[in-house]
Amino acid sequence: EGASFDELDFPGSNINLPENIRKHVESSVRSEADKINVRASPLLRKDLTCLPPTLLLIAEVGPFKDSNYEFKSKMKAANVVCDSKLIKGAVHGFFSLPDKFLETNQRAREIVAQFYKKHGVC
Repeated sequence: EGASFDELDFPGSNINLPENIRKHVESSVRSEADKINVRASPLLRKDLTCLPPTLLLIAEVGPFKDSNYEFKSKMKAANVVCDSKLIKGAVHGFFSLPDKFLETNQRAREIVAQFYKKHGVC
């Protein structure tokens, strides 16, 4: 089934993605109140009906994979359009590292463009 998120390694690179994400989350959450703020996690929203059509690009290896599927279920229950695509071979944060994940980013951008066309965004 492949490496878990915590075992992920980039040979020949100084990227420690699990550690980088943990540091980012820790720096973003400054208090206990931040942990329950819907701006920190849309999954915590009580009312999802005001949200626009949503596309979730879900990294195959990442700490938020399961919560993305949970969010999609809540969106569907609220009758909000929500599509998701599991990006095989992707790690969380791949979209912000296009030079490291060129092909994965190209695939993801095609998926986003299809979603926009399907829902009349552009």
